[in-house]
Amino acid sequence: MFRVYTGPDGEPAGPKRHQHPFKPKWHFPVSLQGVKEERLRQVMGYPDSTDRFLSNRV
Repeated sequence: MFRVYTGPDGEPAGPKRHQHPFKPKWHFPVSLQGVKEERLRQVMGYPDSTDRFLSNRV
């Protein structure tokens, strides 16, 4: 999860007092219902060095 702040015009801005939360036109929805069989799943990480595929039972 990321929170991004921008200038009033929506462009990237350095640390300033007049930043606004970025509100994208589209985003990936997040579900708290878990995964379902045959549904697409994506894992965030770096190629060949992620351990995010491990379950919390490891």
